[in-house]
Order: sequence, then structure tokens, then C-alpha cells
Amino acid sequence: MKGNALMIAVIMIGIMVALFIGYGLSLNLFGGEGSLQKTQLQYSIYTIEHSFDAAKLYMDTSLNYAVYQACYDNLKRAGLSEITSETGESGVAYLPSLTSEEFYSNLKSTTETYFSRYINKNYIFLSEHGVSLPSSVITMTPQTDFMFTVNAIPSGMMTTSSLTKTGEYITLSASADISETYDISCYSIYKKATETNDGIIQSLQSIIDSAKESIEEKISNSETACASLGRCSDLTDALDEIINEHTSSAQDDEYITETDMTDFYVNIDLVDSGKIGGYSISMTQKVKIQEKEPSYYPVWNGTDISFENMELTYLTGLTGTSLIKDSA
Repeated sequence: MKGNALMIAVIMIGIMVALFIGYGLSLNLFGGEGSLQKTQLQYSIYTIEHSFDAAKLYMDTSLNYAVYQACYDNLKRAGLSEITSETGESGVAYLPSLTSEEFYSNLKSTTETYFSRYINKNYIFLSEHGVSLPSSVITMTPQTDFMFTVNAIPSGMMTTSSLTKTGEYITLSASADISETYDISCYSIYKKATETNDGIIQSLQSIIDSAKESIEEKISNSETACASLGRCSDLTDALDEIINEHTSSAQDDEYITETDMTDFYVNIDLVDSGKIGGYSISMTQKVKIQEKEPSYYPVWNGTDISFENMELTYLTGLTGTSLIKDSA
């Protein structure tokens, strides 16, 4: 019984000392004031070291979210980091011809932008220790069509400084290097789009070929009311009927491809006699490609933070021009 009582007493004293140190109270136990100050200093260093662990975890998580968001957003831009008037319209890009290096260069640029937003302020640990996070340069190295390695190369070290309760001024530094390998269908979806786009263009050409006979028959029979240059609503309506007959989606063992005709029209040209001398058919189609078995990632979808599948979106189009015989 005496042994148990002594053990309990020692434990209680240890708990009291820990509490007093945590609240900054001064006691002289077993070693005097100097011993207590050493304990407080060690406690401060221990807390700061934990702040580095938490800051590093924050940087690792930030890089993950930056990569997810960059992949999601770039695929919405057909693999580009931004859309200009030359590369797209209405917020959707035409499918660009990118090498693997060019694709990852765009992805790197977007990831670096997003990662910088996460780490441009100090990380605060327990509302007490502010850890300065260095800026980083992102590099990407493709491993396969599905996997790539990301390195965040910091401009310096993580640092923090603190004035302890004992009057000691502490400054510590820690490495901020990050290297992660990701298994995300970023490039693989883009590659699938480049492989299937020729077939989509051929489908559009098939629609144009089917439309020519119907449109020219209406023109020759004077069944159109178009009497001025520009888009002809009568002939566009005829084209609409043919497009509806050719609307389809496709899928294989790995990917689902959806197409949506966003714009189509017939534009007429008149000769001096006032007759229709020629016409052109223009079509623009929005294409979406995603994996048949989706994987979901936490991203901002433009409205909310949610779990979304990676999906590539792009515009493709075709224009066919024909001349009407005996239109003089």
C-alpha cells in the first residue's frame, strides 16, 4: 500500500509541475529556479518543433489541393492554363495540339499559382507561433500517362522566432522541400481527346455532306425566303433537322465522350441577279470526355467546394462551302 501511495504522489507532483509550466507559474522544485527555466525553455523549443510539423503538413496538403484544382481547371480549358480570344470563345477553349511537355508546362503554371495562394501568409500554430513559409517553384515530371511527380522547390527554409517566458529569444528553421507522386487522369484524358477528335470532325463532315443535298434542293425549288446576305434562318432550320438525326454520344471501355452542338448556321452569298450564288455551313460543337469509372477529388467547381470527377471540355468545329450552279 505504501508503494502505491508513493507512486500516486509522484504522478500527482508531475502533473502539477506540467500544469504550472504550461501556465507560466514559477516554482522551486528539486532543482531551483534555474532548473525550472531550463524546463520552460525546453518546453518552448518542443512546441516550436511541433509548429514545424504542423506547417509542413499544411504545405503538403496545400500542394495536394493545388494539384487537384489545377488539373480540374486546366481540363475545363482543354489542357490550357488560360483561354485567350485566339484559343477559345465563351470561356471554352478549342482543342489545342500540345506535346506532353507543353501539357505539363500549363499544368505546372496553374499549380504554382494556386500553391502560392495557400502559402503566401504565415502559418499560425496554436494561435501562438507564426511559421514563415517560403515561396516555391513547382516542377513536374511525367512518369506514365496517368502518373506524374511534383516537386515544390522552396526559396529558403521554414522559420519561426519566439521570445520565451524565460527571456530567451529562439529562432529555428526547418526544411520545406516537398515531393509527391500523383496518380490522376490529367494528361491521359487530354490524350484521349486528341485521339478521338478526328472521328468527331469526320462526324461533323458527314452532317455537312448530308445537309448539302437538302439545302440545295430547297434553294433550287425557291423554298427559302432568304433574300439578303448573312445567316439564313430557313436553311438553318433545315440543317437543324439533319443535326438532330446525327446527334449521339460514345463510350468505350475506359472513357465516355459527350457532344453538344452549340452553334450551327447556313450563311448565304448573293450574286448580282439577286439569286443565291453560294452558301456555307458552319458548326461548333462542345465535347466532354471523362473516365467511365470516375475518381473524385475535392475542388472548387465554380459554385461550391465538392468532390468532382476530372472531365476535359473543348470546342471543335467545321465549315463547308458550296457554290450553286446556274445562279447567274
